[in-house]
Amino acid sequence: MLKSLINYLPKVIKNKIPGVGKKQITIPLIRLEGVIQAGSGGVQNNNRINLQRFNPLFEKAFKMKNTPAVVLVINSPGGSPVQSSLIYKRLLNLKAKYEKTIHIFVEDVCASGGYYIAAAGDDIIVDESSIVGSIGVVNQAFGGKDLVEKIGLEPRLITAGRVKSQNNPFEEIKVEDQLRTKKTMNIVHSTFIDVVKEGRKNKLNTQIAMEFTKECNNEIEVSEGDGLFDGSYYEGIRAVECGLA
Repeated sequence: MLKSLINYLPKVIKNKIPGVGKKQITIPLIRLEGVIQAGSGGVQNNNRINLQRFNPLFEKAFKMKNTPAVVLVINSPGGSPVQSSLIYKRLLNLKAKYEKTIHIFVEDVCASGGYYIAAAGDDIIVDESSIVGSIGVVNQAFGGKDLVEKIGLEPRLITAGRVKSQNNPFEEIKVEDQLRTKKTMNIVHSTFIDVVKEGRKNKLNTQIAMEFTKECNNEIEVSEGDGLFDGSYYEGIRAVECGLA
């Protein structure tokens, strides 16, 4: 990754920044590594990515003089959609305010919320083996109804509000709860898709992404967006081919 930075940045700076060769410049680099999750500072949270932790670094980087661009190195499997969105919006705000470009470099993984943040970049540079994408939303839980009955426990839950106990792990899952959760997830997913489309614009190749999906299972009836927005992830080479990087 360091080699990629050294080889790539001088070309970008020289080609995209007028007059940059006539003066000494500084390119600040910020590493975003870990799970995207809300939380205050402290040793136990030093692997969390959130706006509270990184905003001071963002502001310092963008305010620097003789700094035409900011580099973010991302290594994250994702996490909180809210924190991902907050960081993405803050980066766009600073980018417009200081009129600087953002260059994203991916190490091992840039998936889900990590890719949400990367969409703020002017470009996304990956290693051949980086894992990239996973544009989707997941909700996972366990049901413990049978286990509780087996060990002789009797859950006692009192609520005010008909659906306040929705998705209760100690009850049979209800169709109504599933539909409500799915509707919420679809809205979050739709926002994610819009962010990626805005960030990557005409770089996305829907046709190639759909072909990748068909390779996994010829019986799948693919539709537009499959392979890009269905939660698929790719190694760096194919991510570049379908326009994610």
